[in-house]
Amino acid sequence: MRGFVDEKDIADGVYVCLIFATWNCPVFPDITGTEKKNWTGGGYDAGTVSYSARYRDVIVLGSSHGYMGIDQNLLWDEFGIPSFAMCSSSQPPSASYYILKEILKYQKPKVVLLELYTFYHDGRDFLEEKDHVQLRKAFDALRLDEYKLDMVKDFFPDAPWQEKMQWYIPFLRYHSRWNELTSYDFDPMYFLRGSKVSYRVTPSEQPLMTDETAELFEYNMAYFEKLRSLCLENGIKLVTFTTPITLGTEEAFTRRIGANNALETYMKEQDVPYLYYQKMDVGIDYTEDFFDDTHLNTYGMEKITRHMGTWLIENCGLIDHRGDPVYRSYETDAMQYRELRRQLENGTVTKENIEND
Repeated sequence: MRGFVDEKDIADGVYVCLIFATWNCPVFPDITGTEKKNWTGGGYDAGTVSYSARYRDVIVLGSSHGYMGIDQNLLWDEFGIPSFAMCSSSQPPSASYYILKEILKYQKPKVVLLELYTFYHDGRDFLEEKDHVQLRKAFDALRLDEYKLDMVKDFFPDAPWQEKMQWYIPFLRYHSRWNELTSYDFDPMYFLRGSKVSYRVTPSEQPLMTDETAELFEYNMAYFEKLRSLCLENGIKLVTFTTPITLGTEEAFTRRIGANNALETYMKEQDVPYLYYQKMDVGIDYTEDFFDDTHLNTYGMEKITRHMGTWLIENCGLIDHRGDPVYRSYETDAMQYRELRRQLENGTVTKENIEND
């Protein structure tokens, strides 16, 4: 028997106690509880409404092109499709995989829409990023559970326990943020259901397509296959998509479209639906429908959403739930959304007030 307790023993004990003490602590945004916005104030929302968590037919995963590509309220308003976007800025496929595992603890969507923009990045780069900003946008809002523990073990197996604790308990990292809060932290527009509204217009010219392809990163595709297997095991229809982008710089455009072209071939070979909107005529106006070089604004988002809604009804067996009292929270959110649009039209709320950049 040892006659003393060393520093590591104490640290390990504190570590274990903190995990159990905070396992269900309300400081964590809870995927089964009230909707809460990610600390970044972007389009990603890690929470869901507990009483309607079972009633989501569609979940959107992926990068900011997901939450600025598919309008959840429009899917409900015009098609009666209950959906939610759990996208985050530059969300890598490895993050999408773990987020889906978390989702499946509490609900079973019929369809997962996976947006593929970040596949042109090597997902391993996000592990080396200073402060891991993009990964934190994806995971900090998730509750502490076995999947978050697995994620940290997978991504950062050799990290010191102090660093791991900041992943398990983000409050340890952000507790001093009290003096950086803005009005958006107190009015995050939950009714947008993870999507974003932006009327900023960046005029551009429609770029010429290229047939060039880029090599797909093995790391990304390995996690894609994990996510795909998860969908197959749970009887979920996996649908992939990318939204249009403008030229920006020729080098960046060629690299991004090269990845999309390679993904188109891969998805066809694997019999996975891929809606490649850069190649599809859905009425996108490059002078009016873009927020910046790569993101659609709300005008463009509506066009993609209307096509997506029609495609989902025709190809995925989804039904119109409008009028069903079980889904009344969707109608409530849609009413708030319509009111926001009305206020934008009459100038009560300015476009800048809701862009939250």
